[in-house]
Amino acid sequence: EKRNKSFEITEDTISLYVEFDFETELAGMPMSATTGFRYESTTVDIDGTDEPVTELEILDKTEMLAHFGTAESISKSSNYETILPNFRIKIDVNDDLVARFSASQTITRPTLDSLSPVTVIGTTRQGNNLTSSSGDPKLEPFTSDNLDLSLEWYYSEANYLSVGYFRKNVANFIIN
Repeated sequence: EKRNKSFEITEDTISLYVEFDFETELAGMPMSATTGFRYESTTVDIDGTDEPVTELEILDKTEMLAHFGTAESISKSSNYETILPNFRIKIDVNDDLVARFSASQTITRPTLDSLSPVTVIGTTRQGNNLTSSSGDPKLEPFTSDNLDLSLEWYYSEANYLSVGYFRKNVANFIIN
């Protein structure tokens, strides 16, 4: 039986980028750096239809039958703004040794399924629990604070050895 469940997501994003590059010396060592930010304003519009479950009928230990009501229109909107700074620096300690540092903030948008307000019910259990899922149109993106450090030793014309450290702190993580 065909169900009347569908959705369409429209996302509009306005971005502004600002970046500054500069070079100087630090204690006699050549240094270059880049700093800036990205501003984003995002609006998410979701339209669709869903048929609410009115009853679940147990058929046996592994299967249920879902009864649905009349299809309902869905129309949801959300918006968010974010400022994402970044800073990178490179220092040529000497002809063979380069130190790098960067710090930034980034975002990852929710998946379309995570935003979908349509409810999906699994009515067959094959060794697992019965499931139901629905997204939330008001989910905000994951945010991440990032830190990278590295030291590079160029010991010959075509060879180098590098050691690095990175750290990522993720917030707003979406859990199913």
